[in-house]
Amino acid sequence: MMVFYFMEEKKVSGIKGITWREDKKKWIIRTTVDKKPLYLGCFKTCSEAEKVLKKVRPDLFGLKIKRSDSIRKQEVKEAKEYIKELDLNRKYGIIKYVYKTDRFEVTAKRNGEKILLGKYYNPSDALDRYYFNQDYEIFHLNEANRRRGVKFDRFKKCWVAFFYVKGKYNKIGEFKRYFEALDARIKAEEENPDFDKDI
Repeated sequence: MMVFYFMEEKKVSGIKGITWREDKKKWIIRTTVDKKPLYLGCFKTCSEAEKVLKKVRPDLFGLKIKRSDSIRKQEVKEAKEYIKELDLNRKYGIIKYVYKTDRFEVTAKRNGEKILLGKYYNPSDALDRYYFNQDYEIFHLNEANRRRGVKFDRFKKCWVAFFYVKGKYNKIGEFKRYFEALDARIKAEEENPDFDKDI
């Protein structure tokens, strides 16, 4: 209870999918199921929101989704084959299934050292983490590859597309992938020819 009290005082849940809605003064749940966005409502306390989210997305809490062994084995087999076919660039990370923990682990090298980026029950989450790290290394760590109007938000861990008109900041949106943010920026330039080109 002390942990939740501290979190609620700071208005930070510390749980993926649970955020504070200042205008409603409540905690809201936004998550995805089968890659589709899902809104689960507003709650007075963070602990109430956590209980609801845990039932819908137990994998976010390190719990296994209830599936039969045969279905899980087939799912893992297909995921491993799919990841192999993608022929991912090992420079930006490696996705490996670990039988002992029943998790897909994503690792990468930073400054010559191997680091663990995450462990995921769902292979799609592991792929998302790999691509996120790829974009981060190519476009955030390498200043030469950066483009005006797209920046990385290290707190929300997403890419933000934006533009200025007569010095006024206009946020286009938040995106998982750098190229999604870049496409949104280019589209906004076409729709707003008066944008400030030097900012």
